[in-house]
Amino acid sequence: MLRMLRGCKGWWVVFLVLAGMFAGCSDESVRRAAEQGDARAQFNLGEMYDQGRGVKQDYAEAAKWYARAANQGDAEAQFSLGWMYVVGRGVARDEAEAVRWYRQAAEQGHTAAQVNLGMMYAEGRGVAQNDAEALRWYEQVVKQEGAKPGSAGMNAGVQDILTTLFAKAGGADMKADAESAVWLSNAAEQGFAVAQYGLGVMYEKGLGVPQNDAEAEKWYRKAAEQGSEEARMALEAMKR
Repeated sequence: MLRMLRGCKGWWVVFLVLAGMFAGCSDESVRRAAEQGDARAQFNLGEMYDQGRGVKQDYAEAAKWYARAANQGDAEAQFSLGWMYVVGRGVARDEAEAVRWYRQAAEQGHTAAQVNLGMMYAEGRGVAQNDAEALRWYEQVVKQEGAKPGSAGMNAGVQDILTTLFAKAGGADMKADAESAVWLSNAAEQGFAVAQYGLGVMYEKGLGVPQNDAEAEKWYRKAAEQGSEEARMALEAMKR
């Protein structure tokens, strides 16, 4: 699986805009606002301690201020606090607690939290392993971002996870609908072996597409040529 996302650390440009709300303000004015209960200031102060920006780096202080903002419903703070619990930074490592905070941020539409929550479900970390829930959160990212399968706006990492989940061996957990076929087809055309195998499964079983052994064999073969053992076995089974 891919590594989890960590907010502004080189990934989410939108976060820079949010963090910039206090641009031009002194550190003390941010602290005063935070102490007076302003959630955005509390998050910003937490980020300052997290990064050692204008203050001595202190993860425990960062977690404290993230928690204050998170408890007021600030999605960025909820996401950041979730990450602190994942890695045990400033707080005791607790993946169940990380899931709790990721979920609160994800339910507010925080994209990175949705990706990380999906990953927690996919890997069974802090929550019972559940591919269906993982897929639900990954798809939410896609729909929310308005990206088309295979488009430049579609994060390649999320697309790779989507195709992996769609292509569960044997197709037992595959979403049997036309939308899944579109995702797999676009990813398969781009050369994702796992998507090529998954598309083969859909054609062989008539899941979301008309049953077509020739198409199934074509996609199995493409995946097998890239080293997919599942696809190779599926090809052999079709010859029996």
